[in-house]
Amino acid sequence: MVVSALRVGLTAVSCDVSTLCCDTIVGLSNKARTLGDDNPYALSLLTLAELLLMLIIKMEIPPDSIPAAGAAIYALTCVKPALLEGLARQLIEAFAINDPANVPRLEEAFGVLTNGVLFDGLRPHKLRFQDNFDKFLASVHGFLIVK
Repeated sequence: MVVSALRVGLTAVSCDVSTLCCDTIVGLSNKARTLGDDNPYALSLLTLAELLLMLIIKMEIPPDSIPAAGAAIYALTCVKPALLEGLARQLIEAFAINDPANVPRLEEAFGVLTNGVLFDGLRPHKLRFQDNFDKFLASVHGFLIVK
């Protein structure tokens, strides 16, 4: 039920609600990480990652919520480090159907996103991820949204 409420909140037009949902995802992800990535809480929480990433890329999340959304993506990936790689592959395949020319650019952008980042929850890696996340968004929005 909490995950369903978070889904609704993420798609809200209010910056405050979206940010609060992202902050809640970070807290729940940190707790789920201590329980291991195969527990039922982690599995249901990880379903939010695809929605969150699509909202971010399609610019359907309030701009002021973007830093909190990046923190949520990082926290979710710390629960299951292979998560972001799988989401990247899904996203690239989805965009490849409509515009195959963007595949190399998306692959490069996702490479920038994870460059030098360990998904261990430590502050230096969170900060590096946030910096990479900003570069990733600038790049992706530059070639996907312009079209």
